[in-house]
Amino acid sequence: MWEWENSGVGEGMKDCSATLSRPPQSTRPPGRVRIETPGSLTWGSLPSMPEIASPSQMYMLRPHLEGLPELALPAGFGLRTYRPGDEAAWARIMNHCIGRDWTTDRCRREMVENPAIPPDSFFFATRGDEPVGTACAQIQPPGQRDLGTIHMVGVAPECRGHGLGTLLTLAVLRWLADQGFRRAQLSTDDWRLPAIRTYLRLGLLPVLFDARHRARWQAVCAQLGWPYRDDWPAAIHPP
Repeated sequence: MWEWENSGVGEGMKDCSATLSRPPQSTRPPGRVRIETPGSLTWGSLPSMPEIASPSQMYMLRPHLEGLPELALPAGFGLRTYRPGDEAAWARIMNHCIGRDWTTDRCRREMVENPAIPPDSFFFATRGDEPVGTACAQIQPPGQRDLGTIHMVGVAPECRGHGLGTLLTLAVLRWLADQGFRRAQLSTDDWRLPAIRTYLRLGLLPVLFDARHRARWQAVCAQLGWPYRDDWPAAIHPP
């Protein structure tokens, strides 16, 4: 476990999205495979082309982990990794962010005891001693060093608007880079506009699986005032 207390440094996140190389958009037709879970899209599990997965959620990919900004703590907050006893706080955060019915037992079973979630990648933003935000890395299959997933990002409602989503996402990205991973992905939803803006600013690119996803990303970009690009990646794993 490690802990980083606030040193008075402001957020100061640099927009690094423009530094990424843009893979050419695939011209292959949309496929017939429907994959629903983030784990299904991780390393080594996609169907062979030309069957392109068309998940119900939207996906983003950072095609390399170079040029990541330095971590900078918002004033009044700290950053640390998981400690035994954090389960109740994690469940409270998640019940306001991602689904319902999260409990301490479910956190222990699905997160703490999950071999795909390294304990030193399980981050918490804190205010005083209280965890108020969280994110982790998910590695599937364990042992590979190609693609890591940014997983279960959430901030307590009373602490939103302070840049904690940026802090937590960047902490996971930097952890993946330090561990030698080449790329990172995450899944999200159309209505999570503040989160998507954060991910775009951190250099994650929308994945344009098919015409349906292109239309969804065009609508999201229009709402955010973010330029849509036809050359964003068309798959997590290019042909």
